Amino acid sequence: MHVHHHHTAEDFLSTVHPYIPEASANIVLAHAWGLKNTSASAENLGGATGLAAMSKVPENFWLTVWQTTDVASKSLVAVAACVRGELGNCPIFLWSTRREMLERAMNSVADEIVAFLASRLLHTRVFSVFGNYSLVNAFTSAWIKRTGFRNFPEPYYHASFLACTIDTLTASDGYIPEQDTVRMAGKGDLRVVSQMCEQFAKLSIHFPLSADRAAFEASHMISHEQLFVYEHDSMITSICAVTRETQNVVAITKVYTSPAFRKNGYAERLVRYVTRRMLLDRKKTAVVLYAGVENSARSVYERIGFRPPRPESETEAEVLEVGFIGTEKGHW
Repeated sequence: MHVHHHHTAEDFLSTVHPYIPEASANIVLAHAWGLKNTSASAENLGGATGLAAMSKVPENFWLTVWQTTDVASKSLVAVAACVRGELGNCPIFLWSTRREMLERAMNSVADEIVAFLASRLLHTRVFSVFGNYSLVNAFTSAWIKRTGFRNFPEPYYHASFLACTIDTLTASDGYIPEQDTVRMAGKGDLRVVSQMCEQFAKLSIHFPLSADRAAFEASHMISHEQLFVYEHDSMITSICAVTRETQNVVAITKVYTSPAFRKNGYAERLVRYVTRRMLLDRKKTAVVLYAGVENSARSVYERIGFRPPRPESETEAEVLEVGFIGTEKGHW
């Protein structure tokens, strides 16, 4: 088992491209994909990828964990991403394969990742960790043991990974009532959708947004054509955000309906419209999302065609986010 450090998006993406499934690994790939052609990703702090070569780390970096079976064969078993988003530092994102060899070496993989992060980062930077259920649990135990930072008793988030492809998308006539409209959000919608972003963040409890920061988030999504709205009688009732885009995959990261308009099917029509647009017009091979294990919206997503990974796949369906006490919380 050995670890490589990647301090540019280009280096990380070129290294993992042949080995990593783009849909299930969206959480660790998307930020790098967004950075790969920007000056921020060109930051070079030494040129080497080995652990010993780095005395400090850039704001965004990635770790890859490999298992070598013989001289000519190596397998990618895990990835850790330490990145910063538009609204601040993100959790430590983890992805892992579900191969038997990883199951046998889960604690070793977590120890390798923790050893690097603990030696290079302020420990308060690791405010939470999100990713495959088994690896997050192993990481949490290793982080507590090495740093002494305790985790909150209840997880921040426990969810299932779901994906919709052209093959699983369910048939629909795409009916939208005459008085309703589905469209991309524009600058004129900023006041309303900012308020909805703020309300959505309040639901998460752990990552609330002030009105100003919600307005910044909404403005960013509008300018990048990432936000769609559902209107009923010219009033915006629901929003759907599509972010974390890679070459062939995009993630739905925010679905919210104002309380006064719920149970009318607006969100389902909006998500179906957005999903179809991504698959048919944008030619994405998959649209992915996370649905809380106790979230009633999961049945809505399943009606549209979102499915968990097949049992024979290498993707673990359950994901977990664990928060740490006494840290400097970011946002995602």
